[in-house]
Amino acid sequence: MRIKHTFRLPADLSGRRAAFGARERRAPTHLVAGGVGFFRSPDG
Repeated sequence: MRIKHTFRLPADLSGRRAAFGARERRAPTHLVAGGVGFFRSPDG
């Protein structure tokens, strides 16, 4: 089962995330999901 969480990022971080997503041609949600997955990883 998936649970949806909504949260707000500070404006500067949101802008950097959008710029990085545009450079890498990735959706912002994929960037956040990857970051959370890395953070929760036992290896990270």
